Amino acid sequence: FMPCLKVGIMAKNLPARRSFVLLVSHVSKLFKGFQSVHLYGDLECLIREDDPDQDFFLNVTHVQLHRRARAFTKLRKLILSDGKESNFSDQSCGNILLPLAMHPVYEIKSKTEEAYVV
Repeated sequence: FMPCLKVGIMAKNLPARRSFVLLVSHVSKLFKGFQSVHLYGDLECLIREDDPDQDFFLNVTHVQLHRRARAFTKLRKLILSDGKESNFSDQSCGNILLPLAMHPVYEIKSKTEEAYVV
């Protein structure tokens, strides 16, 4: 099941990728606190059910470019906060967060979109 998530978030088709990203969000919420790094429970801190505008997974899949850029800006701040090591496992970074961050780089369609690339 988890390899399918990794492949799905790299899909070029935006609606398909959005579905897989939201599925990762759901999986990470369900497996919060589990010891296995392969269940992505450490990504649960990116979910904000109380404020959807602050939810990383909803913003990173949003239609508007500035919302996607804002999601990555908040992720960067979270990773760099307190000058300590990241709260995310290597598996979460390499299999989920990095592939998501690479999409804007490869999907630029115009000069105006360049400003939103992380």
